[in-house]
Amino acid sequence: QCDLMPPLRPPAILVGDAKLGGISTTITAMDVLAMRGYDVIAVVVPDGGGGLGNGEAIARYARTHGVPTVTLPRIPERNIMTSCDGEDIRRWLVDGAEVFDDLLERMMTWHNDRVTRLQAAPDVARAKLWWPFTQHDMVAREDVTVIDSRCGEDFGVYAPDVGGHGAGGLQLRFDGSASWWTQGLSKELQSRLVRAAAYAAGRWGHVMFPENAHDAALDAASGLLNGAARSWGQRVFFSDNGSTAMEVAVKMAIRTYYVRAGLIKGPESALEEAANLPQVQVLALDGSYHGDTLGTMDMQSPSVFTGPLQTPWYKPRGLFLTPPTLQMVKGRWVVRQPKHGVARGLDDEGAWGAEEATIGWPSRHEAFDWSTRDSSLLADQYRAGVEQVLDAAATASLERGAPPVAALVMETVLHGAGGMNLIDPLFQRTLIKVCKERGLPVVLDEVFAGIWRLGAEGAWELLGQTPDIACYAKLFTGGLVPMAATVTTEEVFDAFRGPTKQHALLHGHSYTAYPVGCAVAAEAMKMYRDPQANRNLIVAGADGRDVYATERGGLRIGGNVVEAHIRKQNDELAAAAESRSNDGGIGGGGSDSDGSDSGGSGGDGCDRDHGELSLRLREFWDEVAVRELSMLSNVKGVTAIGCVLAVEVDDGGGAGGYSSGATREIVVRLRAHSIQARPLGNVLYLMCAPTTDPSKCHALLRAVHREISAAAMGEDDDMW
Repeated sequence: QCDLMPPLRPPAILVGDAKLGGISTTITAMDVLAMRGYDVIAVVVPDGGGGLGNGEAIARYARTHGVPTVTLPRIPERNIMTSCDGEDIRRWLVDGAEVFDDLLERMMTWHNDRVTRLQAAPDVARAKLWWPFTQHDMVAREDVTVIDSRCGEDFGVYAPDVGGHGAGGLQLRFDGSASWWTQGLSKELQSRLVRAAAYAAGRWGHVMFPENAHDAALDAASGLLNGAARSWGQRVFFSDNGSTAMEVAVKMAIRTYYVRAGLIKGPESALEEAANLPQVQVLALDGSYHGDTLGTMDMQSPSVFTGPLQTPWYKPRGLFLTPPTLQMVKGRWVVRQPKHGVARGLDDEGAWGAEEATIGWPSRHEAFDWSTRDSSLLADQYRAGVEQVLDAAATASLERGAPPVAALVMETVLHGAGGMNLIDPLFQRTLIKVCKERGLPVVLDEVFAGIWRLGAEGAWELLGQTPDIACYAKLFTGGLVPMAATVTTEEVFDAFRGPTKQHALLHGHSYTAYPVGCAVAAEAMKMYRDPQANRNLIVAGADGRDVYATERGGLRIGGNVVEAHIRKQNDELAAAAESRSNDGGIGGGGSDSDGSDSGGSGGDGCDRDHGELSLRLREFWDEVAVRELSMLSNVKGVTAIGCVLAVEVDDGGGAGGYSSGATREIVVRLRAHSIQARPLGNVLYLMCAPTTDPSKCHALLRAVHREISAAAMGEDDDMW
């Protein structure tokens, strides 16, 4: 019952306890109801305090929260040993009639005020708010979605009365964009995160972080080092969001480059050498998006986000490659090479990967099979192209003083804001390999792709390559509170050691590692990995057999429960992380575990080098249904991986991209299927949580197929 009612948000009346100990019981109940999303509009204390003064004490506490307290006469006791004609209870009801009438009036007033606020919200919002990524002149009043509440993966959306005269009603709509890719938990698990946040707020509130430690930060760090960054991560730096996490990541990478390149020979000479350190650039991918802060904008190639109207001081500090993409096109997964080549001056001109572009593969997993792809002609072409680009950059630096390339920075596997583009994993895998061989630090932006979003705990697992630095946010806290982390190797951390504070990383935020965020993050990561909480978890054993979550939440192979093996793996990874150290240097630095022999049998390249068992998520999007969707006449291609489904819609000869409006009408039509989606140019995408029931994804996929089919027909769907 306590989880059933919040989506409706009816006014709640709490009946307090007038007996001994009732003050604590009532106050606790009031706080718990608030944590569950209930609106307590009054507290009723029977017996008028019962002579103990409970009513007065409860009223004082409730009053501080704006909640009135009323009293009722003592409830008559029922003596089962004697006959009762009901006269006592009738008299009690009559004596309390004034109180009951008052409570009913309060409930009606509260409800009417709520409806008034909901009806006025669009006008108030358009007058007072400044929405991100929104042209307000294009938002009509009826386009404003008023969200009254949230229940797991569903919004409680206020739907006005069609005629405009009634109170309207509430609709539960699936949050199709996962609230900008943050949501990670089903409604059954939502309360666990709320409880973790409330506990941390009650225990710590906020505490400053430098030179301090608290359990919440230690637990969140351990969750990352034993989870998404297992096998390579050794240090965790907390920050506010994905953009700030990437800002600090690039600072770390550049210092590491200076040390590896011998430009900083040691802590003793670092301050003297600092004046002669060169300005640098990064190797990055066109179409990537790393956030809106100044440094991250400069790591992105010119785009609608970096134009003069947006960022007048934008100065690209990168060598940008145009990556090939992987997509299901008319039933097969194919690699599309960029029209004008990966980089200017390269002799590829569409000649690369002819077989991968025309024949492709029937399943996505084959595109991640390193046992075959590493030895392909395309792998050699990718390597030669990347080496040619880096050689040219090195020559330009030596001969013309151009900024040297100091690091590889890229979103792992899937470009989110750039259009949900799945980058050919072989290309990214090759990039990492070549950069590692040259001693360039590797920075992976896993803000969107990491922590199970693409089906693996760390998106780097899909490539079978480990980074030096990776950033995590969004799913990090399950979507409840903002929080981010930058994870590094010990070598990166050592680059900031020295005898003075000037040697240190002088970067931070007022709310760095705030306990509420850390506690929520630790709980979220624990739930993703918990087979009793996440029934989508699959454990791939060393023998290649998969273990699935059972109806009771256990993991079984032939009847043997294997949760103990997961715990053992986690313990072993934690112990290994403590004892591990990296040597590194220009020409071969960085993590020595690159997973180059992993993948193939694990599905999507997930490696099994780092423990007895490998965890991944089951498939959410039925491949047969995805294939049928890709065959529609107005669909250019489909991407389905992990929690993400993205459909590139043909916009009728338009340029496509972020400014296209090709999917806007489809998004509106999906609301009839209780789906609240958000267009991304000519790409329609939906995103579930790592814990979503796959049957829900099947229903979502059917709705998408129906509405895109209707758009292709050019007629209302009830005509066919």
